[in-house]
Amino acid sequence: MNQQYEPRFVLLAFMIIVGIGGIIFSFFAPNVIQYIFLQTKQTIYLKTPFLSNILFLASTITLTAALFIFYQWGKRGIGLGIGASLVTVALLIFSSFHFHHVTEKTIEWNEPFQLTKNSYTWEDIDRVRYIPAKSNDGLDEVIFHFKDTKTLSFLRSSDFHIPLSEIKNLLTIHNIPYELESTANE
Repeated sequence: MNQQYEPRFVLLAFMIIVGIGGIIFSFFAPNVIQYIFLQTKQTIYLKTPFLSNILFLASTITLTAALFIFYQWGKRGIGLGIGASLVTVALLIFSSFHFHHVTEKTIEWNEPFQLTKNSYTWEDIDRVRYIPAKSNDGLDEVIFHFKDTKTLSFLRSSDFHIPLSEIKNLLTIHNIPYELESTANE
């Protein structure tokens, strides 16, 4: 094989592998990354918002575009390819650090496109509201109201449960008011 074209074919094969593999990995990679780095014995609830999966997919598409730029233009497209690679890294970081995490000691979450996390202890909670679903297939909602006026809500579906008994126990231990709201259908 011609030495001049062999690296281009390797780059083309790598681009195809990254493109197809990235689409498949975008369905579960952010969830697995956060599970590995955040899951502990004290974890009550760990949720990876769907936006993390979308950002991971966007980083895959951007990396594939960067590889295509390197493949198509070679040394002439190096500036554009490096720029696309940096965007890929930024999107990958943002996808990996967007989560909701409740433990026995803290409640932590990252807003989209932020690298700093909001971290509160159970003593920082002013009150908690639980809003049941309006229908059988709907989502229940648990809302934490913090003393500094921030709120955080978790949706609770039938297939992914927030262990309410553990949360109620921690609320009782820390003397935090717990409100159960009735739905309009009742």
